[in-house]
Amino acid sequence: MQFSSLAAIAVLGLASLTTAHPHKRSVDLVEALKILAPKSVSCAGAKKPDECRTAEQAAPFLEAGFKKYGLVSDNAKAAALGLISLESGDFQYKRNAFPGRPGQGTCNMQMPNFNLEYARSLPEVAPLVANITTTEGLSDAEKNRMLDLLVENDEYNFGSVSWFVKWKCPEVRCTLAKDINQGYRDYMACVEVDPDNEERMASFKLAKQAFGITV
Repeated sequence: MQFSSLAAIAVLGLASLTTAHPHKRSVDLVEALKILAPKSVSCAGAKKPDECRTAEQAAPFLEAGFKKYGLVSDNAKAAALGLISLESGDFQYKRNAFPGRPGQGTCNMQMPNFNLEYARSLPEVAPLVANITTTEGLSDAEKNRMLDLLVENDEYNFGSVSWFVKWKCPEVRCTLAKDINQGYRDYMACVEVDPDNEERMASFKLAKQAFGITV
């Protein structure tokens, strides 16, 4: 009798949890990318076709990066993707084109000092940059060579944003999981850009829309 009562309570408890936290729909990343990065539908007409990637091409590498570096919440994914969609021109550019800074690139448009840290974290790439200890005074040619090692491999290129969030903005993941809007502001502060910039805000809103986030 006691067991039956406890079982009944447990069932009621589970029912309450189910009501309070309904099953969240699974987000199709390819379709989400097409919403938040509209140009990623096609690379037709891209100014740099060798750098351009479509949503279908980018999605598996972005997903792999999320898993590798622990971006698990939709809030964190949306914020990260909103940033890189703007930075990369909807995945049309891997290297900084405006104004064209040597060594700046990846989908995250990282500066050379971050690219060096990222390269040194990758077992396959680290030996190729072992002779570089700092980007201070590094020639433009060497900065570009280092960038090439990252952007010519889609796994490394699209993994850069998740790597950056994990190692350079570690507190942001927790904040984003709880409050995407405050998390976004903290994230933009971490990457040292203006969160109220109209283009960035528009990109962020598109990313939230793509993930069905309405707050």
